[in-house]
Amino acid sequence: MIGGLGASTQHPLASALVSDAYEGSGRVKQALAQYNFAGDIGKAVIPGLTGVVLVYISWQTNATLLGMLGIAAAFALWSPTRPVPQPA
Repeated sequence: MIGGLGASTQHPLASALVSDAYEGSGRVKQALAQYNFAGDIGKAVIPGLTGVVLVYISWQTNATLLGMLGIAAAFALWSPTRPVPQPA
């Protein structure tokens, strides 16, 4: 439930940021498609990976590793970002 609440607020905001970053160009649809495709891959890979890993480790360790993976992904995505120029 908490994940669903987070996704329901994150997705529209992130989509708006992506579309604002490419506003005025013909690349808005392509950028949104890539953003949505990346999310779909994550929704498919993470549960499958979790199921496989649960065979070998406890759910507590699995949840901890997934949390650490999420934090690492956040830092990896944050580091190369640059400010989006604001329209005049």
